[in-house]
Amino acid sequence: MAKTLKNNKEQLFRLGLGSIFLANSVTAWAASDEFRDLLTNNSLTSHIGHTDLLIKLVAINDAVLFLLILSGKLRKLAVVWGGVWLIAVIYVTGFWTTDFIEHIGVLALLVYYSLMNKPK
Repeated sequence: MAKTLKNNKEQLFRLGLGSIFLANSVTAWAASDEFRDLLTNNSLTSHIGHTDLLIKLVAINDAVLFLLILSGKLRKLAVVWGGVWLIAVIYVTGFWTTDFIEHIGVLALLVYYSLMNKPK
């Protein structure tokens, strides 16, 4: 019983953490103008250009991270990949925004996820 409860708690946590990435993926597909403004106004991404391609990459990346976290497989890869991705996102969105607080929160959840004991 306790083992099942622990497994359910982790699955619920993975669903919540993964859903953050899923919501961002859906937003990239459904409301790409929000992303286009951010990418166009950033010095690094504006030099790269091709904002439509970058938006598709964001959508795909976040969808894959959602699936990876939800599955519980390759936990270290998911944490490192998600962490590096969020640091890049913080660079693009800026440190002096309310988004920064949200991104730090997601980074903290990723760290917690990496420290959780895997269910047996």
